[in-house]
Amino acid sequence: MKSITTLFGLLLILGLVSCGSPKEEVPISQYTKTQVATSSNNTTNTPIGSQTTIIAPSVSSTPLSYDPASEILINLDTKLVDNNNGCVIIEDNIIWILGEGIYSLTGTIDGQVIVDALDSKVELELRGVNISNSSNCPLLINSADSCEISAKSDTINSIIDNRDAESESFNATIYSNCDLKLKGKGILNIENNINNGVHTKDDLEIKNLNLNVKASNNSLKGNDSLTIESGNITAISTKGDALKTDNSEISSKGNQRGTITILGGTINLYAACDTIDASYNVEISDSAIVNCYTDSYSEYSEEVSATSTSELYLKINQSISSYRHAILFTLDDNNQEFVNGTSISSGGFRREVYYSYKLPSNALALEIYAYSSTTIENSTTDYLYKSECISINTSYDCLSVTKYSSSLSLSWTTYSTMQGPGGMPGMGGGMQDGNQDKAEYSCKGIKADNEININGGNIKIKSHDDGIHANGDVTLENGNIGLGNVNISSGNIEIYTDDDGIHADYKLTITGGNINITKSYEGIEANIITIDGGVTQLVSSDDGVNASAFKETPLLNINSGILYLDASGDGLDSNGSIKMTGGYVIAQGPSNSGNGVLDYDNTFTSTGGYLLAIGASGMNQSVSASGSAKSATKTISTSTNSYVTLTVDNEVILIIRVTRSNMNYCVYSYIGTLGSVTVSTSVSMTLTNNLYYVKG
Repeated sequence: MKSITTLFGLLLILGLVSCGSPKEEVPISQYTKTQVATSSNNTTNTPIGSQTTIIAPSVSSTPLSYDPASEILINLDTKLVDNNNGCVIIEDNIIWILGEGIYSLTGTIDGQVIVDALDSKVELELRGVNISNSSNCPLLINSADSCEISAKSDTINSIIDNRDAESESFNATIYSNCDLKLKGKGILNIENNINNGVHTKDDLEIKNLNLNVKASNNSLKGNDSLTIESGNITAISTKGDALKTDNSEISSKGNQRGTITILGGTINLYAACDTIDASYNVEISDSAIVNCYTDSYSEYSEEVSATSTSELYLKINQSISSYRHAILFTLDDNNQEFVNGTSISSGGFRREVYYSYKLPSNALALEIYAYSSTTIENSTTDYLYKSECISINTSYDCLSVTKYSSSLSLSWTTYSTMQGPGGMPGMGGGMQDGNQDKAEYSCKGIKADNEININGGNIKIKSHDDGIHANGDVTLENGNIGLGNVNISSGNIEIYTDDDGIHADYKLTITGGNINITKSYEGIEANIITIDGGVTQLVSSDDGVNASAFKETPLLNINSGILYLDASGDGLDSNGSIKMTGGYVIAQGPSNSGNGVLDYDNTFTSTGGYLLAIGASGMNQSVSASGSAKSATKTISTSTNSYVTLTVDNEVILIIRVTRSNMNYCVYSYIGTLGSVTVSTSVSMTLTNNLYYVKG
């Protein structure tokens, strides 16, 4: 990309500039657009990074007629300054602000406003401005201690970057090299068709403002932090992230960088990729209203992933690439069909092997088998390794297959993600950020490289990728590995996603709040899951709750709260153990026997609480109760839209509405003093929420 170099002559000031005469001649600077940025004015220029050189005009002495008690008024239409403090210089279509103060701007300009006020605090009051530029950053805070931009009440302001190609620097409509605060009770509209809307190298803060940002890349980016205190904000990214930080270092003052904090306001986020992407933590609390729409669920996305509906690909890890593989599909008529694949590539950077399979049009679920050269192919008994049975996820067309312990571990992805330069598999590619075995590019609702803490607010997410996701495998710039934790203590959360509803690589802890996952592949997944309060409801096409391998032996803890799930795969699934000490669990599992409403590798122990779980006979696992808790299993007869009731000591404790056929196995656990317990079915009943009932 090339930029045009414009050279203006440098004129020296002789004498003082009279602030009372805005039409007086002012210094004209040398302004070279293709060199390296300076952080000072009226001094020797010192390069900073790979930015453009900004050589600001010299600041004259303060005019004798300057009144510090009055406003400094800059009229962009007439290019005149009223009550100039000597720090406003206008040359052609560039407005220079070179010193501390509050500057009030009105009018329209096709040019630039540049703040170059080293170690000074600057505030720009926008009182109905229109700033646009086709070759440079329209509003640049090149240097200052901090800068505030305030859209005043009852005004509409717009700043538009009309560049048609990326420049060598300052690729944002508003770019700041210092802390930046956007505020005011007016309206500020920002557009950028090439890169970022607002980008600051330090901290970005937003308060009260009616802010509308539409950008090709990141809408709002604060390298060190991004804080939204209040306001009405719409942030649209057509090809990138809506809210973003990318620095996870420790500052010189010992402060951790990289957190996105939302304390209040109404925030509508639309992104082709992630709506919230934090290089460290995400913190949401208080009365914040946050609506997230990613990928195809954003009406503004220009990059939407697409998958094949007739081909299914396997990416086989090197450790098991020498074995023969077959897929056993479960069809919608409950029949099963083995399908053998065709090797389509091998080698590559990670030495994986890829196979292509014809996907039966009526397939509901699948499991992978691995055979040695001497074993019988397409056998369900004579094999080396096999995976669990998982539901078909139509949002993806590829499964990544690795060996974990004595079984095969599966993860959905998109085949095009695996194609590197020249179609070579295993070389990366795409826009994936930290999770190479998920979507074609990362398009999550809320994502953090360390921890996500939700302590309030009303959150709605519609995402192609995980709704909420915390990475536990990212090396942070502070030298640590991200924790990979999600903590939810309060708030209302609604999630509709093509992948996991809530995914924490390490720990997911729910102690309060109302969580409603209306669509997901897996509802909630983490290494260690603890439910200790709140109301969690979820619907999943595969596992409802999945405790999976990561740092520790997988464990699902249920201590209190309400958990309702309707899973087409396993209901409660742990690759380790399940422990229940209290709370209420109402679980509905699969209608095919390849999965179970309960699926654990070690034990499921209960010392308290109430469980009512129904599913298809097949796996038929049960609960080991101890102390005052008791448990049992029962064969039941149900029909779709009938009801199953758990009654203990003559009190109705739990009721679940049956949403599918073939639900004939029931597991229940309870605490009772009289020893009287019944499980009954009914075809007619009225429930307040039409799905389940919990006493009280």
